[in-house]
Amino acid sequence: MSKNCIQYELDDIHRLLLKYADEKYRSFSARLLPPHTPLMGVRLPILRQIAKQGIRQKGILFLKQLTDDSFEEKMLSGFVIGYVSLPISDKIPYIENYLNKVDNWSLCDSFCATFCLSDSDKKTLLPFLKRCLNNDKEYVVRFGVVMLLMYYITETDIDMCLKLLERISHQGYYVQMAVAWAVSICYIQYSRQTLLFLQKNTLNKYVQNKAIQKIRESVCVSQDKKDFVLQYKKH
Repeated sequence: MSKNCIQYELDDIHRLLLKYADEKYRSFSARLLPPHTPLMGVRLPILRQIAKQGIRQKGILFLKQLTDDSFEEKMLSGFVIGYVSLPISDKIPYIENYLNKVDNWSLCDSFCATFCLSDSDKKTLLPFLKRCLNNDKEYVVRFGVVMLLMYYITETDIDMCLKLLERISHQGYYVQMAVAWAVSICYIQYSRQTLLFLQKNTLNKYVQNKAIQKIRESVCVSQDKKDFVLQYKKH
């Protein structure tokens, strides 16, 4: 049986997750997450398969079978919300509830990467994302930023994205890192608009310099452009 056809017994999620726990992966992941995160060590591809099978069998009701007792079950909850076939407007209450549980960058970013948004979905979701960007919770704001950089950095929306990034005031480390990451992606894809943005000098020193660092680390940027962007570094 191929990996994509694995069938999981979903009656006891905790026991199922323990079955696929990998101690070496758990030890590796633990170094990247906050101390004392309840972690089993189940790899993300397996969690994604379990989520998809749970949806096939139970739909959104599969969420009721999941607890917040482990990192893996929280991750499963996010995957179910992202994958389940519901209008994006119906998903927003589930997204909002889930974000209240997110306490690390891995849950946040993996959740963001699970969505498949049409142009109509993006339009519907945008007001909610704007509210996220003004939230006082670090990972709610990060969610908004990462969703922007994954789905909204387009020719049509680049100016909007830069304006939204400029207005973020949250000083949390994982917010500032996400903003710097987003600005670097903006530059890689739309360097002209992003150079004008950096020239305005409205980002704080840490975010602006971190964005420039990420631009210079990118293999997608020519050496000439890497050298040119250094003039916008704050001292």
